[in-house]
Amino acid sequence: PDQGGAEIVHYQTASGGAVYSAGSITYPGSILVDEVVSKITANVIKHFTTV
Repeated sequence: PDQGGAEIVHYQTASGGAVYSAGSITYPGSILVDEVVSKITANVIKHFTTV
């Protein structure tokens, strides 16, 4: 409570497309300093570039 938060959504379309959305005001700034956020981001980029 009152410590922020985030939502992450991954949606696969019927035609084979996909959407990834990260809803957090601090997500971009956290990529460089938070190991978990950095790993999630790397995994998403890998997924979308190897599909």
